[in-house]
Amino acid sequence: MPQSIGEEESRITLIAVETARVIFSIGHSNHSFEKFAELLTQHGIDVVVDVRSRPYSRFAVQFNGPVLETALEDCGIRYVS
Repeated sequence: MPQSIGEEESRITLIAVETARVIFSIGHSNHSFEKFAELLTQHGIDVVVDVRSRPYSRFAVQFNGPVLETALEDCGIRYVS
């Protein structure tokens, strides 16, 4: 059965809302990894994109790229560098 133009527009709007993405920004500061992961989980973050030119920290080694990737994956969060 054909839909009216109004129904079609509503369906299209609904699809657009359902597929919209929101980008959050977070720094690790001096948080423990546990607190960092808690903040991500609390806000429904399922992918972390590491935009640092050098994904390493001398003072917070838990946020070095390879370590962070493994720890996030253990929490069910995808890591992209």
